[in-house]
Order: sequence, then C-alpha cells, then structure tokens
Amino acid sequence: VKPNLMLCPGSDYMHTLDVMLGRQNPEAPGLVLKSKLTSGEYALEEHIDVVLFDCPPKLDLNTLNTLAYVEWVFIPVMADNFSLEGVTETVKSVMRFQKGANKDLKIGGMFFVRFDPRATLYSQLRTRLETLYGGLVLEHYTRENVALRECVALKMDIYSYDETMEKTSNGALDYEKITNEILMHTRYE
Repeated sequence: VKPNLMLCPGSDYMHTLDVMLGRQNPEAPGLVLKSKLTSGEYALEEHIDVVLFDCPPKLDLNTLNTLAYVEWVFIPVMADNFSLEGVTETVKSVMRFQKGANKDLKIGGMFFVRFDPRATLYSQLRTRLETLYGGLVLEHYTRENVALRECVALKMDIYSYDETMEKTSNGALDYEKITNEILMHTRYE
C-alpha cells in the first residue's frame, strides 16, 4: 500500500471461515492461524515486525484465531453502555486464552473511538472504564469527526483521505496519538 506497509484486506467471504475451519478439523475447529503464519510458506515473523488484525466485536473463529496468534490486544471502545459489556466479554476471552491457547497474550489497553469529552455520558463511561480496568484505559481517543466517517464511505484510510483533501483531519491526528501511545506500551516489553 505504502512503503513499509502491506495490507491484506478482509472480504465478504470472511464470514465463511467458521464453516471452512470446522470442515478442516471437526474435532478442534479453529486455531490454525498461528501455525499457518509462523511456519511454512506463509511465515510472517521473519519478515514483518508488526501485524495488525482488525477483528469484529464478536467471538467468532476469526477473532479466536487472532487471539491465539497475537501477543497484544488493544480494544477500541464506543462510548456507550453496550460497548462496555463487550469490553467485559473481550477481557474474559483474553483471560481464557492466557490460561490455554496463548499464555503470552496481554491486554495492552483500551481506547475510546468517536468520543466527545464534553458530553457528561462520555465522561461517566470513561470514569467507569477506568474504575474497572485502571491503567489499561489509554489517555488518547478519537473524537467524533466527519473525516473518519467520510473516509470509510470512500473506502480510504484516514491518511489517504487527508492527502486528497490537502489538510490534516482531527481523525488522523487522533489515530497518530493512539498509535504512538500503543507503541510506547509495547516497545519495552
């Protein structure tokens, strides 16, 4: 996509992964991603420093395979009550994986997306998340902004979108801050 950045986009067929993996190994459907990406023709670890997986907020085989493979989990959180329930389920899943399939798995942090610090509800939800998970709540967040919605509609990343608009959006600035904070959390481990 860009220098030092490779992209493997998902597709509408990803929802069939559960069925395909179940057929490959009916006794233990699922956890094949780690073995595929660490050995053989698909081995990534010797060529790539960081692999990012963007998983849906459900615990299907895509997400479970990812949890078995990765070292760090960062959880984006919408500032609403339903998202907080999802965070709790994600944390429980990570804890199960830490006891079994991936003992090296760590929660690196949680960050709010589409956050408005001026709204009372948002501030209350942030306080609640900090009470539940303490230092796992990252300082930075993405603000609600038009550029992030428009770039998704145009099927562009926020940085390419900004290039076409010839300006830097708050969305791009926010994600840059989050990225730097994530790198600080993971760099010294």
